[in-house]
Amino acid sequence: KGTPYMEKAPVPYPPVMHSLASASTIAWLIHQKFELGIPLYRQEKDWEALGLKLSRATMSNWLLVVYRDWLGHVVHRLKQELLKQNYLHIDETHVQVL
Repeated sequence: KGTPYMEKAPVPYPPVMHSLASASTIAWLIHQKFELGIPLYRQEKDWEALGLKLSRATMSNWLLVVYRDWLGHVVHRLKQELLKQNYLHIDETHVQVL
């Protein structure tokens, strides 16, 4: 029609509503905590060194919300599949936690 206009692409839903957490930030948090075993208090210091005051309570809340809203369904489905099996091979080695 000859009139200028601007079209905005749809924005994906954030993993945690009303927060700074992007999907990549949450993925990095999960990777560091559960794969590399880095506790939240050390991650808090890492974020502070990068110039962002991000408390471990906030990161913990992000993890709880992401599990509740996104990952709980995956865990439930995995449990269903595991319970269908005749045998489960697991490692019950005791690890001392300091």
